[in-house]
Amino acid sequence: MCTLLFRHRPGDNYPLAVLSNRDEAYHRSSTGWDWRAGPRPYFAPRDNVAGGTWIGLSETGVLAALTNVFPALKGDDFHTRGSLVTEMLALDTARKARRRLRALLKEHRYNKFNLLVGDGLEAHVFTWAGEGLRESRLSPGVYEVANDPWDGQMLAEATGSNADWLEANRGILKSHPKICKHGKKYGTCSSSMILLDGLNPRRSLVWHGEGPACKADYVQVLAPSKAEL
Repeated sequence: MCTLLFRHRPGDNYPLAVLSNRDEAYHRSSTGWDWRAGPRPYFAPRDNVAGGTWIGLSETGVLAALTNVFPALKGDDFHTRGSLVTEMLALDTARKARRRLRALLKEHRYNKFNLLVGDGLEAHVFTWAGEGLRESRLSPGVYEVANDPWDGQMLAEATGSNADWLEANRGILKSHPKICKHGKKYGTCSSSMILLDGLNPRRSLVWHGEGPACKADYVQVLAPSKAEL
């Protein structure tokens, strides 16, 4: 995952709206979005190489998404960063993320990352660049997280609904060359759009586009069932 553009607005019907592009080696295999078993069931794609995922949401309403931070640290004993997302999705609230991350960083060695963890009330971005886990608890607003250590800057305040914001800004995922990347072996492999329902997470909305965002046909992969309406 290389670009996260998101809007945090507690009290909205959808308190978190996320636009995301995943940049990866084209040959790296993954499986699409689905409900998966865990301490708490979660909805996410899956990395078939190392396990875990780069983005997802749980049935308790925790959303987590990861970006790598470059340049990477050198070493061959790193624990997969995809497990950090599934660990966050096992929590019942985003507020518990800091304590769990600190415990994981004592247990395993990880390469650099930025990690968004949010729910209906709070949103946090954590940055690990090899030492000193840095946490930012976010005020309502629009933010972007990419592959540099996150600078904590808000792009804009949150006015109007998150659903309207997502619809108005979804085209950003197609922007060349900063957001939608085309390389010979590495580039934008997929993209996702999420509206997290803060009261009933299984009523959240997720759209997925396979391939470069500029060419993707987005399919809604999560919508409330008739029983949940």
